Amino acid sequence: MYRILYHTDSDGYAAAAVAFQYLTVERGINRDLVTFHPMNYGYPIPEELKPEDDIYMLDFAIQPLEEMEAFAQKFPLLEWVDHHQTSVDMVEASVGLSQIPGIIKTKLEHPTPNCAGGIPLAGCELAWLHFYGVEQPMPEALRLVGDWDTWRASGKGSNARLFQNYLATIEMDPRNLAGLANWIDLLGGGNHSIAELIDKGCLIADYLDRAHAGKAKVAAFECTFAELRAIAMFAGPGSPQFDSVYDTEKHDLMIAVNYSNKGYWTVHLYTETEDRVHAGKLAKRIGEAGPIPSGGGHAGAAGFQTTTAHMLELLGL
Repeated sequence: MYRILYHTDSDGYAAAAVAFQYLTVERGINRDLVTFHPMNYGYPIPEELKPEDDIYMLDFAIQPLEEMEAFAQKFPLLEWVDHHQTSVDMVEASVGLSQIPGIIKTKLEHPTPNCAGGIPLAGCELAWLHFYGVEQPMPEALRLVGDWDTWRASGKGSNARLFQNYLATIEMDPRNLAGLANWIDLLGGGNHSIAELIDKGCLIADYLDRAHAGKAKVAAFECTFAELRAIAMFAGPGSPQFDSVYDTEKHDLMIAVNYSNKGYWTVHLYTETEDRVHAGKLAKRIGEAGPIPSGGGHAGAAGFQTTTAHMLELLGL
């Protein structure tokens, strides 16, 4: 069997779709032999995985380091592609992890026909490079997801944000047939142009701005978090919901906190003041020291899982 493990966000979904397309189209593997396994920090390892399976871990890593090492030893056919700094740190700290086939980088040192050198790259972009190489033209959808996920060009009114608006209206998880069909379309096998989809995202931008502002007006609160000034909400992930209340002069962090029916809270950290705080390092430090060891991400966006008591303590509630 061919098992695709992927992060549960648009970057991870896109990376999983790239892997599926490569396996079934380029290598001709029967699609019934390819299975999708969405992953996030705190999720258990899928029980159906077997040591003889070909496993592709995309835009994600198991934490802490010792558990990732144990996973790699148990599943020797693992290939690993990720762009999170925490994964880079794990590879640098572990000889065993450094030998896993794949790409573990936050950016490319040198330009290629597909990518500029020295700029942050998303997991889906690295997945394309891993499976298709540097010569094959990269679909525009992946670049837009990368612009958003790495904050390269994700500001209000950007094509990346408008494209995310559109993605939020459709099924994105490729383990569902509708989600897989959507990604096949987005990767170039359908009839919709990216410009048309950005136009659709533009149509709902004003609605989202009003909805986010209305929610923030009643739900956002200021707090001190790890001795940093923060604006927080009990809400799902996403920094745009803070647009109306976040002030870089007053706040070091945006914090969205949501409960999972798996029995833990996820604390999402965002910042536009990376000169003052690195969200990924902060999430890793606090998360790994907490009751549910986890955490990491990027300079501008990161997260970790924890218990109710610890979450309330961190927020001063």
